[in-house]
Amino acid sequence: MFSGNLFNEPVVIAVASSLSDPKVIVEDFREKFNSTFGRDRPIITKGNLHAAEYLRKKHEGITPKDRADEYILRHPSEFPKDPTSKEYKESKRKLIERMKKGEQRLLSTLEKIVNRDKD
Repeated sequence: MFSGNLFNEPVVIAVASSLSDPKVIVEDFREKFNSTFGRDRPIITKGNLHAAEYLRKKHEGITPKDRADEYILRHPSEFPKDPTSKEYKESKRKLIERMKKGEQRLLSTLEKIVNRDKD
């Protein structure tokens, strides 16, 4: 097990041979990884990546309604066919709420990452 810095970024490297016990290597790696980077690390998830696109559009000045309309155009099977129906309007309202929450989660995750790097 090796740890150090690579391009001013901490790294942990595990090396194994044919005689190594993978379970021991993994256990040692996890221990060293957690001691180097900490147990609670903010992670960018697939959901964060979807939210990033809509957050970018928000910063471009596109309204939540227009961002929702674009999502609906991309995923028509997720919404009722009749845009004048109560179900459609309720689905669109819930979509806008989900998009806002996703954007907030992404901003929170990015904030944690930036603040962690400052320490």
